[in-house]
Amino acid sequence: MVFQMMRPVAYVGCILKLFTTYSFTALIVRGVKPKDLLRKLSFCTAVYFIWQERNNRLFQQGTKPPTALAQTIIDQVQKGRNCEVKDNLSNRSLAAKWGLQAAFFRPTIFWCKWEAPKPGIKWLNCDGSVRGDIGGEGFVLRDENGDILAARSIGVCTDSILIHELEAIKEALVFAKLKGWKCVEIRTNSKLSADILNSKSDCPWRALVAYYDIKDLISCFKELTIYFVYRQCNQVVDFMVGYLNRVDKVIFESKFPADLL
Repeated sequence: MVFQMMRPVAYVGCILKLFTTYSFTALIVRGVKPKDLLRKLSFCTAVYFIWQERNNRLFQQGTKPPTALAQTIIDQVQKGRNCEVKDNLSNRSLAAKWGLQAAFFRPTIFWCKWEAPKPGIKWLNCDGSVRGDIGGEGFVLRDENGDILAARSIGVCTDSILIHELEAIKEALVFAKLKGWKCVEIRTNSKLSADILNSKSDCPWRALVAYYDIKDLISCFKELTIYFVYRQCNQVVDFMVGYLNRVDKVIFESKFPADLL
């Protein structure tokens, strides 16, 4: 009854189904949009106050009408009214229903473009990914003209995304070392990885093995720089790390498939 009274205000239509289905994870846990977060918050708040009312009736012989209990839940959720959300029709409608004094903002547009490496320098675009129970690591090697010289896609057992990002950089450096190249630039769309390797951030203990391996490899090069780039400037390797759906390696060297470009 409490949920029914909240229904006109909150996105709790799916909550009512919890009592006839077992799709708790699908209905409550998933989603990061404002309405999904508010649904989670309203559900958790409702469970708290309903359980509190249950204890009050059992041990203190006190009762609160369902209408008052529903209003208490709504009031409690509304206390988090100072929030920042993306400015769109759905979020404005949500804020109006709940009476939230939300600060609306418009997404910032970042302009970026792919840039060729300097003459004499090989450029390695690296990326790592996690797709369910398969992790992906890979790199694409280009020359100063932007032509792809080689590429590698590696499917591995899943780990943290940071470890996959660092392992991709390590694989790229091992490849460059075997080729005898001394001047290399690394491009990664993992800002954390770039900051860690440029000594701007501390490395988590779980990634220390990959970190020290990379540091040892860096000493083998005459010139090596590591930069962060946006994903849009890393699209080829971003596709490559999702190329495999199994634990395996695929290497393209000198004959990179044109249909993958």
